[in-house]
Amino acid sequence: MPKVLITNGTIDGTWYEGKEGTVWDVKTTDASVYMLKNGHGRGVAMEDGELLYSQAEYRELGDINEIIQRQRDKAIDDLAKHAQTIVDLQDEKLRLQQEVDRARDKQKVELPREVAEAIEQLKNADLSSFGIMHFIDHISEVKNHQWHQPLRVLRKFTFLDTNQYTGGCELLMNALVNGYTVEPTARDKVKQLIEKWYTDPGDVTDAELYELSDGIIDLLQKSS
Repeated sequence: MPKVLITNGTIDGTWYEGKEGTVWDVKTTDASVYMLKNGHGRGVAMEDGELLYSQAEYRELGDINEIIQRQRDKAIDDLAKHAQTIVDLQDEKLRLQQEVDRARDKQKVELPREVAEAIEQLKNADLSSFGIMHFIDHISEVKNHQWHQPLRVLRKFTFLDTNQYTGGCELLMNALVNGYTVEPTARDKVKQLIEKWYTDPGDVTDAELYELSDGIIDLLQKSS
C-alpha cells in the first residue's frame, strides 16, 4: 500500500499544517488529492505531498509498467502489420485493375470516326447498347426521332462488307461490349508523320501541324 510524505506543512488551515516530513497511509487518489486510510475523509493535496512505495510495490509497479509496455508495443506492431496489409491489398487491387484495363484495351476495336461519333450521340441520348442494336434493325420505328440519323450511320456500317471493314455488324457489337478506339483520319496520320520530323514537337502547335497536314493532303489529291 503506498504512503504519502508530506513535503509542505506550511499551508494555513490544512490538517497537515506543521506536519512536514510525516508519512501517512494512502487509501485512494483522485485527480488532485491523496486520500488517507482511516483518515476520516482527510486527504493531502498532491502538490503538498509525495507518493511513496515499498520496494515490493515498486517492483509490482515495474512489472505492471512492463506489461503495459509490451501490450503497447504489440498493439503498435499489430497496427503496423494491418497497415501494411491494407497497403498490400491496395497495391494488389491497383495491379489487378491495371491488368483488367490492359486486357480491355487489347479487346477494343478501331472504328471510323463517324461511327464512333454516332455511338456517342446515341449513348448521350440514353440509348443502351441493346437499344442501338435493336433499332439498327428496326430503324423505321424511330424515323422521326433524334436517334434516326446516327442510327442510319451505324446501319450503313453494319451492312458494310469491304476489304477494309469485313463484318461491320461484328465490329459494332465488339465495340459496344469491349470498347473502341477512333481510327485516325488521313490528316491525323500526316500530322503524326510530321511530328516525327521535329526534334521538339512543342515548337509547333497542333493547329499549325494540321494546317500543314491539310496542305500536303490537298497537294496529293490535286496531283493524283
